[in-house]
This record gives sequence, C-alpha cells and structure tokens, in this order.
Amino acid sequence: MKHCVFIVVALLAIVCDAAAQGYTWEASPRAPHEIPRTYLGLEAGLSYAVYPASFDYIEESIGITCCTFDNGSGLPMSLSLVGTQWLSSRINLSAGLGVSVFHASFVAPTQPVPLSNGQILQTEYVLDGSLTYATGFGSVSMRLGPTNLLATIGARVHASIGGALTQRERIVEPTGAEFSGQNPGREVVIAQTFLDHTTPIVVEPFVQIGYDIALAYGMVIQPSIGFGMPLGSLLTNDDWFMRAIGLRMRLLKGL
Repeated sequence: MKHCVFIVVALLAIVCDAAAQGYTWEASPRAPHEIPRTYLGLEAGLSYAVYPASFDYIEESIGITCCTFDNGSGLPMSLSLVGTQWLSSRINLSAGLGVSVFHASFVAPTQPVPLSNGQILQTEYVLDGSLTYATGFGSVSMRLGPTNLLATIGARVHASIGGALTQRERIVEPTGAEFSGQNPGREVVIAQTFLDHTTPIVVEPFVQIGYDIALAYGMVIQPSIGFGMPLGSLLTNDDWFMRAIGLRMRLLKGL
C-alpha cells in the first residue's frame, strides 16, 4: 500500500508545473541545473500622452498675451538599463536607470482677421515641446496564478536635464494664403527657446501588466502595457500635467 501511495505522489509531482519563475528551461535532460534569480538587461518604452495644461503664449516683440495653450498630446520615449531580482517564484523586484524624452504638441486658435478681398484669415499657434530627463525607477511585480502574466506597481523619478520649445504660426484658411517674407509659406517659426522653468524632480507612479517569454536558457523578453501619471506640474510657473499609456519591451539575461 505504501508503495502505491508513493507511486501516485511521484506521478502527481511529475505532471505539475514546478519550474522556477514559470520558465520551462532545460539545460540538460539529465543533469540538474539552477534557474537564475538575478537578471540584467535593457528596457525601451514608447507611450501616448495627453497633457492637460494652462499656460499663456506671450508675443515677445509686442509683450502681449496672444493665446492660452490648454490640452496637448505627444509621444514620450525612454531607454533604460534594468535589473531584476526574484525573491520567490512569484515575486520580483526591479530597478533601472536611463533617459526619458517627453515630446508634446499644443495648438491654440487665433482671432480671425478679415482680408481686403473679403475672405477671412484664420491662423493657429503651435507649440512643440521636448523635455529631457535622467530617469530612475523601482517596482515590484507579482506573477498572476500559474501563468507568465505579471502585475507591476512602481514609480519613476525624473530629474530634468533640459527642455526646448518651438513656437510656430500656421494658416488654417483660406486655401492658398501664405505668409510673406524671405521664406514665404503657410507656416512661420516665431521662436525657438530653451525651457527654463521645468520642475527639477518629477515623481511618476505607474502600474503595468507584462508577460514573460523565455527565449532561450537564461534569456527572457517581457512586453508590457502600462499607465503612468506624474505627480504635479512639469513646469514650476505654469500648469502642464501628463497622463500616459504605453508599451514597453524588456530584454533580460540571467546572471
């Protein structure tokens, strides 16, 4: 009877998935091996962001506020070195360091102007911004059930290292109308400046869902989708907030 119980238990152990971290690697069909717990690699990210904002554009040549920019959008990008440490087969900690660039574009209409030919000239101001940060982050992930899905919560800390703005005016209508000058066209660059009032440190809590794919022994690729929302404004003197949803790809090698 004891032998029968032992055989049943052994068979059940064989059919159960007992792979560490869920990775079904096999270095050798006979020799024992140890699954790495520490991983190092790269992470690249691309997001779509909306920027609720409220800041004025002042025409420097005449010192008059011409318009107020409010809602914008853009494509933040990032590239980081990342390390992951598994605490158990279900929970890991990650940390990374890299560079992030927040691209943004805002549009504000101007007041229509009647032309001598009876048509109405309608233009709009366009503000293109680029904010560059040194970024560090930390997170904790938990495997969801027996799958390779990972739920992650963490925070990124962005330290501002630069920012630039390009201000343009472009003609919306009528068709065929152009700005005069040395470079006539339907669009003219008003100013290109550095952005001096960026918030020095920005904290961005985030959540994401990822999936681990074992490529080869000791190598993992992890696509994920996440949502991040920096706390506070990106500017010290005006309101410029951010809400971003994006894709990330992480490639890790076991140590």
